[in-house]
Amino acid sequence: MKNPKAIGNENERRICRVINEILGSEFKRTEKSGGGDRKGDIYEYQKSTPLRKYDIEVKYHGSWRAFNKDFKKDLLQARIQAKINKNWLLVEHIPDTSIDIAIIDLQDYLCNDILSQMTGNKKDLKKELIEIADLIYRLRKKFENLRGKL
Repeated sequence: MKNPKAIGNENERRICRVINEILGSEFKRTEKSGGGDRKGDIYEYQKSTPLRKYDIEVKYHGSWRAFNKDFKKDLLQARIQAKINKNWLLVEHIPDTSIDIAIIDLQDYLCNDILSQMTGNKKDLKKELIEIADLIYRLRKKFENLRGKL
């Protein structure tokens, strides 16, 4: 019987294989289990996908009892370990299934993933925001000029 650390390491390698196969990326286990400069259990070596924005924590619990007992702790660990200004992503294996779920902060998801899809990319979003700010500035100037004439 394998010890829990070996099972966790094996699960991290499996999650890397799943991500790499689907995205064509190069995810690896973090050296020293996130104790060094990199946080999270796995990281993207080439930084070529949107997942590079996340510190990814991977958890495996062999039973529902362990899953239920540790879920809150897993969530807190993912949030706390994420670097400042870095988003977190928690990948949890569902016991007795072949399902892995990804848990992410709603605001991170909406701001980083949904908005970027709606605008094309961050450069486009930044350009649009600058154009809006410029329009507001010009409208304020026009309003001030009209007020001065009254």
